[in-house]
Amino acid sequence: MVGTLAVIGGFWLAIRISQALQLQSEWTPFVAHFIGAFLAGAMMVAHAALRPWREPLAAGAAAIGVLALLFIVLPEPLFSWVATRSAHPWLMAFALAGVSAGGALCGALISRRVTTTAPGTAKLLLFSALTITGCAVTVMHVAFGSGLATETRGWLLLLMLLAIVFAGFLTQLMVPLYRPWASGGGAIVLALILYAETGATRAAASALMGSVILGAFGALGARLARRWVRPPEEAALEPLPAARLH
Repeated sequence: MVGTLAVIGGFWLAIRISQALQLQSEWTPFVAHFIGAFLAGAMMVAHAALRPWREPLAAGAAAIGVLALLFIVLPEPLFSWVATRSAHPWLMAFALAGVSAGGALCGALISRRVTTTAPGTAKLLLFSALTITGCAVTVMHVAFGSGLATETRGWLLLLMLLAIVFAGFLTQLMVPLYRPWASGGGAIVLALILYAETGATRAAASALMGSVILGAFGALGARLARRWVRPPEEAALEPLPAARLH
């Protein structure tokens, strides 16, 4: 699940960056899918002992399946997807699944080959940003597609916060060390991007404060993961019971 959300988040971020840089062409969605899956696959392998040809590959393909399901079930999607604009949507979806799976596999293989040390804070923040963005985009897609977002802003805000908490929870589960702010700090990246797109009139201090608050919700999810799920390093370091001689 974490990898699938990270692939979706990577695609969304790649699309937003390409739009900000005005790099739009008919090939942009394919490149965005590949880059997003590449980053997700690389971060998955960097933070967990996964097989590059299994989990990242499956996550890349599953992300396209999730997107296809969302666009089939929900009549009013949050954004336009290249597969739905094609004359042959199912063929396009299968092609995108191949691109996404290939990107995740390439990222995982390269990351496994070049990574020689434990991942630092920057990599964990990137992984968190991908996962939290993917979770938030998926939840918002459901909210807008189901019409819930048009009823009240309170529900929309609540869903966004719950998505961030859940994504911070999932990210911490993938990381062997307890790092709540780094695991949930990807929400800050997402918030700053949203402020840049829709809140250009906001003061810089207000935007920064709002992003930090969202980051705190992501850190809360990481703390819940620490509290409810036993950290693998603690289980490994648990002392063995003393032998009793009779």
